[in-house]
Amino acid sequence: MKMKFKKIVSVLAAAAVVSSCIPSAYADDPSLIFPDTLLGEYTDSLSFSEAAPTEDETDTEIPEANWHMGSETDLSSSIYPNDSAAFIYEYTGTSPYLQIPTTLKGYNVGIIGASAFTDKTLLSGVIFPNTVTSIYDGNVTEDASDCRYWRYKTGPGAFKNCTSLSYVKLSSNLTNIGNYAFYNCYSLNSISIPGKVTRIGSYAFQNCSGLQSLSIPDNVTQVEAYAFANCSGIRSLRLSNNMTKISSSAFYGCSGLTSVTIPSRVTSIGDYAFSNCYNLSSITIPSNVTSISDTAFSNCYNLTIYCTRGSYAERYARSYGINYRYIAKPVITKAQGQNGQVALNWTAVSGATNYAVYYTVGGKWYNAGTRTTNGMYVRNLRNGTRYGFAVKAYVNGSWSGVTSADIVYATPSASGTTTAKPRITKVVPQNGQVALNWTNVSGATQYAVYYTVNGRWTLAGKRTTNGMYVRNLSNYVMYGFAVKAYVNGSWTSVSSSDIVYAAPTAAKGEYIENGFNDLTYLEENGIDFVDVAPTVR
Repeated sequence: MKMKFKKIVSVLAAAAVVSSCIPSAYADDPSLIFPDTLLGEYTDSLSFSEAAPTEDETDTEIPEANWHMGSETDLSSSIYPNDSAAFIYEYTGTSPYLQIPTTLKGYNVGIIGASAFTDKTLLSGVIFPNTVTSIYDGNVTEDASDCRYWRYKTGPGAFKNCTSLSYVKLSSNLTNIGNYAFYNCYSLNSISIPGKVTRIGSYAFQNCSGLQSLSIPDNVTQVEAYAFANCSGIRSLRLSNNMTKISSSAFYGCSGLTSVTIPSRVTSIGDYAFSNCYNLSSITIPSNVTSISDTAFSNCYNLTIYCTRGSYAERYARSYGINYRYIAKPVITKAQGQNGQVALNWTAVSGATNYAVYYTVGGKWYNAGTRTTNGMYVRNLRNGTRYGFAVKAYVNGSWSGVTSADIVYATPSASGTTTAKPRITKVVPQNGQVALNWTNVSGATQYAVYYTVNGRWTLAGKRTTNGMYVRNLSNYVMYGFAVKAYVNGSWTSVSSSDIVYAAPTAAKGEYIENGFNDLTYLEENGIDFVDVAPTVR
């Protein structure tokens, strides 16, 4: 018989997604999925949990075979725990393709015992019912005083040494894959780990060299020692975003791996974790990682570590002579508060295929959406409320990091989308200096004064009042002057009509009308100068 089961792909809800009336430069890209919407309490490392920008549902096809429905005749079972579920402790049948029944002895089958299928070398395929929640640990010595249950409490491993096993369909309600569960099942060429699994035990898939790809769902928090050791056929690996450590030898000898991205919540990488992964050429390590064993990457001869500047991973790479490269980050260059929204721009990152935009308010982070360009309107915000914004780039299969220094703040304002600009009202050339005055801008907390000469712009200083002496200038040299205001978390813009010109002179000069039109440098650089949150002087 032939049946198809569709793999369940978990799609995280995306509230606060920006959608309406976005200019073409910021158009939505429908091919992208959104990372987590609610990101939890703020921490300095901002360990967001994004999936890759695209993820497709895949079909798992059950092979055509003479599938045998198991029964009490060939499946030995008992009732445990608290007489609430049946556990299977031995398979005595000979059929190579087995479908485990939903019930035995009138109870739902809930547990696969630690010796249930050990050494069944002719077993080629198994289908679990969705009532099964756990595959018990192998090679565990328990108190066998309760003789009814000793058979499932001890054993080598549920499917250990099932060397012909090539197909397994696990229960969608499975939460635990025990120690040695599929040890030495080297004919197993694929495994779909259900989304409810939280633990993968030690040696669970060791020596499963036939596996070609592996995706560990985000509910998994524990992948224990040697869990996938010597799975030399794995070419593609996706780790759970909720893992906090890479256990000792977890991926030892996975020689087919070429690239790995460590999730952002991981803090440590254990002994021999990726040792003997001979073809591993790149690994991305987030800034949260603060401990890496000196043997974690032994015999990874061509490895390059991708990390953030100043991180523990960089220091580790330097100490052990491993090649490393910095992960580039987008820098927000504009955060302009508008009516019910904030307009963002950021620097492009070479090789980035996607950007994820986040905002924070009330101590929690939210995903505003993803873009393939370097600009976005974050809409549906509350006027008068201060928001923080951060952007991450997706490069070479991983997201760049964010620290507190990357966050830019802005406040939406009901006054509309256009903020008034300061207008220079007085320019008085003096000996080696020029005296400036400009109009006040409502809501401005600071003003930045710039001057230009020979095609280059220079920040003269910042003021909280509407006047300044620009000093240390050369007499009889023509300078252009412009002023920007810091309002609601962003700097106002400057155009050619805002620039006025004057030449310092040994004698008191007069106001010089603007009319200089060589704006090449201005147009190329947008007079963005050093647009950062001001430091009040």
